[in-house]
Amino acid sequence: MITRLAEASFRKHRCRTCDKAFLTNSHLRRHEASHTKRRQLTCPFCEKQFSRRDLACRHVKRCSPDGDKITFEPLKRGKRRTSCDTCSQRKVSCDANTPCLRCRSRGIACTYGQFERSTLSTLRIVGSGHSGSPVLGATEASSSRTVEQIPLDFLLTLTTPGSYHASTAVAVNAFESDATEGETSCLSPQSYPTDDYEGLETLLWDPEPCSLESFGYTSSEIAQQVVFDEHYPEALTAETRMSEMVHGLSAMHNLKYGHTSRIQGDFSIELAQAVFTVANLRRFVWGYFHRYYDYLPIIHKPTFDSQTVSLPLLLAIFLSGSLSFFPSDISFSAKRFFNIAETYIFEHPIFSQEAQDRSQAKDSGDDIEVLQAALMLLIIQLNNCDRTVRRRIRLQRLPCFITTVRALGLFEYKHHNIAGSADETEWGNFVYDEIRVRTAAHAFMFDSHMAVLFNLSPQVAISEMIGDLPCDKDIFEADSASKFMVQRCLRKQIAQPHSLSQLTSFLCSGSVPTASHPVKEHIRTPDLLMAICALQSIAVASKMNFLMPGAAGLITRALNRWKNLWDAVTQESEGSGVRKIGFEKHAVELWWLVQMVVKAAKSKDLNGQYMQTLPLDSTEDLHDFIRRNKL
Repeated sequence: MITRLAEASFRKHRCRTCDKAFLTNSHLRRHEASHTKRRQLTCPFCEKQFSRRDLACRHVKRCSPDGDKITFEPLKRGKRRTSCDTCSQRKVSCDANTPCLRCRSRGIACTYGQFERSTLSTLRIVGSGHSGSPVLGATEASSSRTVEQIPLDFLLTLTTPGSYHASTAVAVNAFESDATEGETSCLSPQSYPTDDYEGLETLLWDPEPCSLESFGYTSSEIAQQVVFDEHYPEALTAETRMSEMVHGLSAMHNLKYGHTSRIQGDFSIELAQAVFTVANLRRFVWGYFHRYYDYLPIIHKPTFDSQTVSLPLLLAIFLSGSLSFFPSDISFSAKRFFNIAETYIFEHPIFSQEAQDRSQAKDSGDDIEVLQAALMLLIIQLNNCDRTVRRRIRLQRLPCFITTVRALGLFEYKHHNIAGSADETEWGNFVYDEIRVRTAAHAFMFDSHMAVLFNLSPQVAISEMIGDLPCDKDIFEADSASKFMVQRCLRKQIAQPHSLSQLTSFLCSGSVPTASHPVKEHIRTPDLLMAICALQSIAVASKMNFLMPGAAGLITRALNRWKNLWDAVTQESEGSGVRKIGFEKHAVELWWLVQMVVKAAKSKDLNGQYMQTLPLDSTEDLHDFIRRNKL
């Protein structure tokens, strides 16, 4: 078969002058050039002429006395490159959208023509009969374009009315990131839609068994044997923990609702035993750490052990990971236990009135894990479009959660001094502190997102956030004391020397800050993500308290200052190869949303329910607001 194809190819590519056959068209064209009498390519150094471009380029490269890189003016331009600069440099496929899928999922600027223009500016282009004087081609300069449009696909999907669209937006975005980094090859970028992730959701959430292959599974039997990473318990211990989980949920249901609750429904032991299995534990733990962890990095992955972690936290991770497989049958079955899991976690003694008294509040490792579990369950239940559930989260669970975080002093928590030794104890102390810092930071950001999504006054004041900001990801995720010390020495500091309160004050200050301002010197993209959450809290609070017309100027100035910092920090991080993760990739969308809220409030545009000063139980009004203001 191959021989016949080769013979056919030889018959197709044949020289008209000497009847010589060639395998490819490019070989034929190079050969035909040797038959021409024109000697149109001239070496600028020795005046030697060539009819073939490849021979001329090879000669000039050796003949150039100073090693200058020289190319000859093309006789006929080829097809113009359509890929963006980043995809062109990485030599990967590009969908040519503005921005393209790969740049959007990596959270980087998508530009066209800049790479080509910068490359051309370093070349000396020589035409036929010209000397070696530099000639810069201007054909590409007119076609260059920098994309200024802000993509809002993630924000639109996040606010789409209906159940579990928020978790879908997060998981789809994580799936895209895996695909662009080479972890998933089953989907091509050209097949992705450019609006609202709709087509990609269908591909990702296909409930057929083959959909598990996208996550590294081939069948339910093989899935039980697959080893993903260190997050695996021994089978016997895992089975015991699953039994404890079923027993705890059943006991809580009987205690709170009895056996015939019309609100919660009967608790099915058989269904619980079918859902809470060792195989699903492995599957859902993997789903959480590979799909949602970057959006809520409050758990220390290197030391996470499902055999020893507290049961509430393991339950929350289990249920969070189940959303990775939505809407499969097992995910729908796990959804039946969301409400009782919420009750189980928030009935913990840490959320009691006595524990919330600051004079009696105590901080233990188990308490922090319960707080982490509560935050995960709040996020899970926020996905539910049931108005009763959302009102319970808004009016009961969120105030209780924030009060407990405040009572434990986490909003003002700071790192303790750490000695310079690569000691396991020092590393453990750092992890102990950093987990608390991160829990407080993400509690604040969740409160801010709740305020924006549902038109609420924020529960956390910016002035409360006087604790440390989270450290760099590489430091927190170091898997040994020695690696921790290496990362610490590379960055010289474990935590940033400023708080969110100081950073927000810097953005809102009336005076123009100097270039050597201490806050400006140490700013990073995670800090700016928290800062834009602070600004959106200020904007929503001003709107809800009729202060927006007067506060619009201050907030606009802070937003402009934030955007300038973001552009500068992003450019620097891209140059050093640092990739944005989680909500950092969508911080500019949040910035755009705050701008639109301020603009609408300043112009007193009250069209639509979202700009009213009443709390909401649905994201439908916010979704409509975004669509109306989308460029």
